Amino acid sequence: MPDLAKPSGSPPSGSRRGPHDEPPPTRVVVVRDDPSRIFKNVRPDDGARSGARVGFWTSIVVGIVAFLWLTGHVGETHGFARVIGVPDLVTSSDMGLVSGIRIALAAPLRVFQMALANPMLLAAAFILVTLPAAGLSVAAPRSPGGPRPSKLATTFAWLGLIGAACAWSLLVTWTALPSRRAGLIELPLDRATFPAWASDLAATAGFDAFAFVASALWLVLLIRLPLPRVAVAFAAVAGFVATFVTWTGFATSNGIADAVSRDRATVTMLAIVDSGSSLAIGTVEGRLAIATDADPPTIMAVPAPEFAITGRSSLATWLTPKGTE
Repeated sequence: MPDLAKPSGSPPSGSRRGPHDEPPPTRVVVVRDDPSRIFKNVRPDDGARSGARVGFWTSIVVGIVAFLWLTGHVGETHGFARVIGVPDLVTSSDMGLVSGIRIALAAPLRVFQMALANPMLLAAAFILVTLPAAGLSVAAPRSPGGPRPSKLATTFAWLGLIGAACAWSLLVTWTALPSRRAGLIELPLDRATFPAWASDLAATAGFDAFAFVASALWLVLLIRLPLPRVAVAFAAVAGFVATFVTWTGFATSNGIADAVSRDRATVTMLAIVDSGSSLAIGTVEGRLAIATDADPPTIMAVPAPEFAITGRSSLATWLTPKGTE
C-alpha cells in the first residue's frame, strides 16, 4: 500500500541489534475497506439439517411401530394359533398391533416369571447381556484418517468378534433346541398337566426376551469394534440372521404367554339350553371359537348368533385345576 512508509530509526536489514539498543517500535497496520460494501450476518442454513432430523425420527417411529406390529402378528399366528391347534384362528382385529405392545410391556414380567421357574436360566441370560453391554462402554469405531488403534485394542476387538460369533451360535442353538420347541407346539388342554407346561412356557419366554436383547447388543458392539470393514461386514451378516432368529423365538413364545394370560369374555349360548359357560378365544372364518367348561376342555367353533357375556377369565385360569384357583 502506498500510504504505508517504513518507520524512521529502524535498523537496516541484515544488521544486528546490540544488547543496549532500543527495541523496534510496534507496527500498526490499518487496512481500510471499501465503505460501499454492505456487511451482513450470514447464518448457516438449518433447513437441510432440520429435514434430516425429521426424517431420522420419523424412520425411528415407523421402525418401532413395525417392530411391535410384526411381533404381535407373529405371536398371534405363528404362536398362539398354532399351539392351540387352530391355524385359522383370529384373536384381534388389528392384526397384532395391540398384542405387540402388550408383549413388549410384559417382557419384564416374563423375566421375573423365568427367575421363579428356572433361576439357572436367569444367570446364563445375565452373562449373555452384560458382556456386550460392558464392551459397548469402551468400544469405539475407527475414524477415517485417524490414528491406528493400539495392539491391545486390536486384540480385544478380535476377541469381541469371536465372542459375538460364539454368542450368536449359542442363541441360535437355543432357539432351535428340540426341547424348547416341544413346549411351543401344542397347548395341553388337560388341567392336570397344564401348570407344569405353563411354568416351562414362562421360563422359555423370559429367556427368549433376554436372547433377543443379547443378540442385538452383540450386533451393535460388533459394528463399533475397530476392525477391518470386510471382517465387520461378514460378521454383521451372521449377526443380523441370528438376531432375526432370536426375534422370531421371542415373538412366538411371548405371544403364546400373552394370549394365555390375557383376559377374555366368558359366554353362554342363548340358543342352547343349559349350555354352560364357555371361554371365547377368537373367531374362525366368522364363527366364534370357544373353550368349553368340560373336563378336559375342548376347542369348538360355533355359529353362535346370540350369546350372553357372563364374565371375564384368562385361558390360564380356565385351564387351572378346579379348587386351586
